Amino acid sequence: MVNYYAAYQIDEASRQQLQDIFKPKYPEVVAHHITHKYGAGPEDVPAPPRNVRVVGCHDTGAIQVLAVEIDGRRHQETAPGADRKYYHITFSLDRAQGVSPSKSNAALRKIAAEQGEEAIYNLPQPVDIKALPKLLLDPPTFEEASQEAAEILSHKTLGPNGIIAYAVVNDEKVRADGTPEPFFNPASQKPLKLAYAFFETDRTGVPVISAPGGTQDVVATNPLTGQTLEIELTKESALRKALAIIGADVPNTHDTDKLEHYALAKFIEKGWQLKIEDSFTAAVREAKEEQGIDLTSPASYIGAPQLYDRNAITKRTIDRIEKIHRAPLFDIRNVNSIADLKGLTDDIRAAAPPAVSAEAPQRLFAIQVPGFGDATPVNLPDKIESKIQGREGARFYEKGRFVTLEQMAARLDEALPVAKAEQDKGNPSAGREIVATYERLQIFRRIEAGLAKQLRAQGIAVTTDVPFADADKPDNIVAEYAGTARLPEGLKKLITPKPQQL
Repeated sequence: MVNYYAAYQIDEASRQQLQDIFKPKYPEVVAHHITHKYGAGPEDVPAPPRNVRVVGCHDTGAIQVLAVEIDGRRHQETAPGADRKYYHITFSLDRAQGVSPSKSNAALRKIAAEQGEEAIYNLPQPVDIKALPKLLLDPPTFEEASQEAAEILSHKTLGPNGIIAYAVVNDEKVRADGTPEPFFNPASQKPLKLAYAFFETDRTGVPVISAPGGTQDVVATNPLTGQTLEIELTKESALRKALAIIGADVPNTHDTDKLEHYALAKFIEKGWQLKIEDSFTAAVREAKEEQGIDLTSPASYIGAPQLYDRNAITKRTIDRIEKIHRAPLFDIRNVNSIADLKGLTDDIRAAAPPAVSAEAPQRLFAIQVPGFGDATPVNLPDKIESKIQGREGARFYEKGRFVTLEQMAARLDEALPVAKAEQDKGNPSAGREIVATYERLQIFRRIEAGLAKQLRAQGIAVTTDVPFADADKPDNIVAEYAGTARLPEGLKKLITPKPQQL
């Protein structure tokens, strides 16, 4: 546990003055600060004092302690009912005798108990010194920091944290860069379809289209400086960069789990306060970073989160998808802060059906986006791969795309010969990417079947090429809980319901 304390730090001239007057008796000279409150935060740092005076000097035979008075006050701030603590300076001590600076206050309490409190203040003439208020660190050992890091990492979800952002479309245009983009055209008579905010990447050497599955970040804050850093978990290069920023040694390992644990422990050891994102916050952030969809904008809201009780949709062990669970709608347009976002997360979890644990490690939230017109797909510059074994140092790209599942499938067909060539060159991750992307596509088809059925229940005729019989099985979907229950009125008026079979 990282502990900070508010204190008055003695300036160097006053420290030298004290040594000239009181003559250190023991090997270790401290004379560093006067504790004001232990277990403090920035809000506990006191105002600059008008005067600081040394008013007592005591020697226990192993430690020298100076009693202090600050603006007429003689006692530290303590919790109600706690033992009284005195303002003091640990001046010098002999650790070989089993003492530490923490024993100074006990020495003064013993004097007060045996001789009366006034005996503490035994100097005939006070000594004025200068000391400025600061927040100081009482650093934990690396072992203690390591335990705290393990506790923080225990809140990391087992799988990716992803959001499926979808919109009703009926036409397609070609962007300036040649990328086809589905959109809703009020003048078009083409059938209504569903399109999704996915992204294209070749991180395994094979270009595929898929949905983001981001990992949580750890937000690190240094209370002493106010500096804030976001530490990207599971990414070796990001962890090494974070360690370099704080001047910590970097271990010679490519095991990201071990590197994660070590990096967090080093930050804690150096006094940083860490907080891991909850899975929903991570998913919202990833949607903006990788898809170009800002889910806190006025044009977006959460439409009936579809909860899939699987620990990772990208795991090849998935043999089936849970049926769609129902949940009320949640408006994201009033989210203005992380605190608001956390509250929204709690509401969503509370609404989970009884069969779904509120602590389920994987959640997919279907987001109804009225239109992609104002969204800008992300086109990130080349990155260096550091997460896939065998691809360390290789370049890859990520590009936000608005696509239908048919386009995702077409790109997968194109990727097959590329994957075979990569496999032949000794790149095993290429084949795994094809298998994983195919299974994701199967899952998204099941999701589309459920969404299409919800839309049909509201009179919105959406066509789909999904071949699964699952789409026709009754599952008691309630229309008012459907993902488009709050479809913008302008869009509803432009849609002529046409009964249509899936």
